[in-house]
Amino acid sequence: MTLAMESKFKERHYIRNVFGISAVEFLWGLGLPVVVESTFLQLFLKSLGASGFALGMIPFFFFIGTSVFALLSSYMTEGMVFKRRAVVILHLISAVALLVFGGCMLFLGRTEDILVLFFVCYAVFSVCIGMTLPVWLNYLVKILSEDKSTAGLAYMMIAQNSAKLISSLVILSVVQRYAFAPRASAVIFLVVGGLFMLGSLFFFLTREADEAGDQPPPRPSFFRYIRNTQQHMVRNRNFLVFLGSDLELYIVVTLRRQRRNCDAQLAVAAESLIARLVAVAGPFLGAFGCRLRSATCT
Repeated sequence: MTLAMESKFKERHYIRNVFGISAVEFLWGLGLPVVVESTFLQLFLKSLGASGFALGMIPFFFFIGTSVFALLSSYMTEGMVFKRRAVVILHLISAVALLVFGGCMLFLGRTEDILVLFFVCYAVFSVCIGMTLPVWLNYLVKILSEDKSTAGLAYMMIAQNSAKLISSLVILSVVQRYAFAPRASAVIFLVVGGLFMLGSLFFFLTREADEAGDQPPPRPSFFRYIRNTQQHMVRNRNFLVFLGSDLELYIVVTLRRQRRNCDAQLAVAAESLIARLVAVAGPFLGAFGCRLRSATCT
């Protein structure tokens, strides 16, 4: 398929693809505040008597999944011409992990058993989310034309964020009424898993451009793949600018962890100052680093 034919294919299926990915993100947005973007999990585990170390395992599993396994997934799917099947399977496994936990929780009585099962299921969920991210992002770019990708992704994020707002209000009302009763919590995880599974099926509404005639390049070794990726990154000025601007997150998180050891007012002031300095200097640092590494940045 030529580039012109591929562009026409994406234009013809634009509305269908935007609706499909927006439906996926709306249903996933209804469940994300429970498992990722709120303190629901921490409060749930605290109600079961989990220790501070156990609570710290939640971000540990998630960051390991989204960093280590994202790289592995990117390598394994690099040569795939069609990625929809991989995207759907990874989304479904994440949903099944939550369904298994919610279903088993209805029959478990001992708190220790619930905690062990939770961390096993959450580890599987985190690994699958990490493996999903690079394939999912690549798939979104692949099904949307360059001219309309920004608008299409904007519609998708509006759907996701609207669902997050609705879900947050629902979670608040449920917690106020039932607190973190085991049976009520199990139902919440079952509903979230069901929403994730149903949402994943909407990927089947989307259409990929037919590139079956294109022969993918042979897959390099894993270490060569990492080296090639690193070389591509340092030549990409836009990515370095983004990376420099994103340093603020890690500095702010580090300062927040140190608040208990220093004056709170000083920590807040320092956090605010460094955040602003990094936000201003980040683009310049990224551009400067790019010029140092390569004279042919684009």
